[in-house]
Amino acid sequence: MPENIDQIDSEWIIERVDRAISNLERQEATLFNPLGSERNIAQRFARWLEDEFPDWNIDCEYGQIVNSVNHTAKTKVVEMLLIRQRNGGFRRLTSPQRIKVVPDIIIHHRGRRENLVAIEIKTSNDFEEIEFDKEKLRVYREYEPLRYRYSLFIRFEPMAGEHKIVAEIQLNP
Repeated sequence: MPENIDQIDSEWIIERVDRAISNLERQEATLFNPLGSERNIAQRFARWLEDEFPDWNIDCEYGQIVNSVNHTAKTKVVEMLLIRQRNGGFRRLTSPQRIKVVPDIIIHHRGRRENLVAIEIKTSNDFEEIEFDKEKLRVYREYEPLRYRYSLFIRFEPMAGEHKIVAEIQLNP
């Protein structure tokens, strides 16, 4: 196991995420027939990630960051989003707006600025929702107080009584 966050590469992450997805599909099959709610799938997926990342904290919809000056918790408010959700729809912005964002799942060390992976999960094929989640993932990687090393987008696609999983991992530039 790598000793610090700088030694962790995407292959190490992908190997563990793949095993967690396999365990989720095998052990939680009832979540997929019919396809369950995004929050429920995220919570159960986080449970399997805990087995694969035992030295890390796995949190769902964790809405705090550590301020490096005084180490107090603050809400994740970012000013870099270029897509905004409003009134059930989405719109592109001409300049970044300040809004609160919370990833579906994070792999991190609580109380320290070691943010390994931000994960967004989708259970629909709605293009606008997918683009919004991908925009949030970009912000999680690039916004200074957060700076997740990796982001992961996982889509559980409903398919005629079955499902398909599409996963995309991004490295922090």
